[in-house]
Amino acid sequence: MSAAGFGTAFTMPASTAAVMEAVPAGRGGAAAAAFNAARQIGSAIGVAVFGTLVAGDFLRGLHTAVSVGAAGFLTAAVVAALLVRGSSDERDSPDDQDDSRDGAPPDVRAR
Repeated sequence: MSAAGFGTAFTMPASTAAVMEAVPAGRGGAAAAAFNAARQIGSAIGVAVFGTLVAGDFLRGLHTAVSVGAAGFLTAAVVAALLVRGSSDERDSPDDQDDSRDGAPPDVRAR
């Protein structure tokens, strides 16, 4: 349990920062709400699945639950690494950025 808590303490702030940096400033509230809803739904499903695995033979279920959780975290880490690497390759240099992506409405940018 402490390993899961320790791992979550390191992954959640980083994933929250990645989500918030990926959206325009004007959509930050919606992005935070969607991310938190997905996190809570995933947590509820995870507790239900792992509880089901442990319900029969506790020790065997615990080993299975930990293995499934480790595979899920490893898969998520690989996907995140690939997506972060791909998005950093696609970014323009600061001089070449289009001002239309700054989140401000067009009439505000023109002033």
